[in-house]
Amino acid sequence: MTGSKTRILLIDDEISGLDQLKSSLATKENEWIIERSNTPQQALQSILETPPTVVICDHDMPQINGADLLRQVEAKHPFINRFINADRAEMEVLEDGIGSVFHFLPKPCPGNRLIQEIQRCLAIEEWLGKEQIKSMVGTLGELPSLPNLYLKIVDALNSDDISVELIGKEIAKDLTISAKILKIVNTSYFGFDETISDINQAVSVLGIETVKNLVLAIQVFGDDREGEIGKATDRLWGHSMTVAQGSKAIMQFETGSAKLAEGAYTAGLFHDIGKLIMLRAAPEDFKVAQEKAQENSVKA
Repeated sequence: MTGSKTRILLIDDEISGLDQLKSSLATKENEWIIERSNTPQQALQSILETPPTVVICDHDMPQINGADLLRQVEAKHPFINRFINADRAEMEVLEDGIGSVFHFLPKPCPGNRLIQEIQRCLAIEEWLGKEQIKSMVGTLGELPSLPNLYLKIVDALNSDDISVELIGKEIAKDLTISAKILKIVNTSYFGFDETISDINQAVSVLGIETVKNLVLAIQVFGDDREGEIGKATDRLWGHSMTVAQGSKAIMQFETGSAKLAEGAYTAGLFHDIGKLIMLRAAPEDFKVAQEKAQENSVKA
């Protein structure tokens, strides 16, 4: 970073692609230093030597594809914010990296979304702040990636032809998530009198926004590990579901707004995400913290 300004490096072997990205960021030129490169290998060397704050890289490049370039960046500088610019059709090919190695930006990407995505990452970076927290997150190595299904639901929510049937059809393709959603919807958290066995019915009674959040939460809280870590994760999941339902009910009662209620549900679902990170990054420290909290009668 030069001075106090955020450095953003745009990489695309086509000048037209670079021009489009730079034009989208024009309103931020006084706040951010925006650099461009149409030679991916030289750009990679520059990144390794002088890391920028943000790298936005085109995927379809002949010398080296954007996914491989960003994986090399991650290996050397894991705290650089990495974005890949690609067509929607390439999402399945990139699925393993989306959310962990890099963030996905549709091609072309609307200027307001591009700026919002960068600002979101910068805000998280500022929030992380202390090196101790950064190093803890860095030890995870496997922060859950955004599931492809979640991204499809988000796309559907932004489309004009959204329907319960469309969302249900997408969810039904993933047997694991379908089974978990049906299991969740039939628990006491939601309190439905009749057993729900059809995924379309589940989407209909829960609402698409709630289903979207559950798909993400299933991925975040999913952990095949057994023993204490697995049990602790299950406890966090149960507590988070309870808080999410309570938050949604209170917000709905206080405001009468379904939109605000869904926002409260999301906040409740992920309010203890820091505990989950600590549990997976430093399980022994997490155990000690829990014991000290109990000794001092602090609810944790």
